[in-house]
Amino acid sequence: MSRSEGLGSNDPADSGEARLSGLSVAELYHLAEAAIDRLAQMPTAASTSKEVAALAYTHERVARKLAGVGYQRVLDVEERGAYTGAGYTTLSMFLATGLRLGRGAANRCLAATRATGERRAITGETLSPNRPTAAEAVEQGLISEDHVTVIETVLDKVPSTIGPAKVASAEAELAANARLFSPTDLAKIGDRILTHLDPDGTLTDDKDRQRQRGLTLSPQDRQLMSTVKAT
Repeated sequence: MSRSEGLGSNDPADSGEARLSGLSVAELYHLAEAAIDRLAQMPTAASTSKEVAALAYTHERVARKLAGVGYQRVLDVEERGAYTGAGYTTLSMFLATGLRLGRGAANRCLAATRATGERRAITGETLSPNRPTAAEAVEQGLISEDHVTVIETVLDKVPSTIGPAKVASAEAELAANARLFSPTDLAKIGDRILTHLDPDGTLTDDKDRQRQRGLTLSPQDRQLMSTVKAT
């Protein structure tokens, strides 16, 4: 079984789709949670090694699909300002404190949401994701949030003078490789793409450098020390 085959999706039976079509979003979540609770109780002692490996692939694919659905829930909360009703002044605070993701995970979740989520215009029209190829792979459960983080990190380094067509091509190439490689290996591929786009670094200007600069100060530890990360 190849890497791409292992995480490939299977079409659900038509009868199953028919049974689910009349359920609300809340009812579907309730059903999914009940299925997960039941799944956690199921033994695998009688399964062969090949079957256990196949189940691991399936689990990861389903988990990634669910994460993608979660990005749409984040957009729902943002578009309706639901975080204020929950007692938070910003969406980031809702994610970090309300959902208890923590600041780092909340930032990564928000970045993945911005990249792959389907937004709605003021007119109600559904807008395509900013990273359409990556969004498709997330929807299929073939790439993880870590993959999306790498894709965004690489594309954020593309000089602003590079045209949108080349940026879109780079995004498609990164998303295609994300289906096959780990986030660590994808970052290396991203470095090669950046080198190809700007071989001698002359296309990167001061505005690009300023856009990529950042300073992160972690909370103090028991010794009143903080970690500083600068880029």
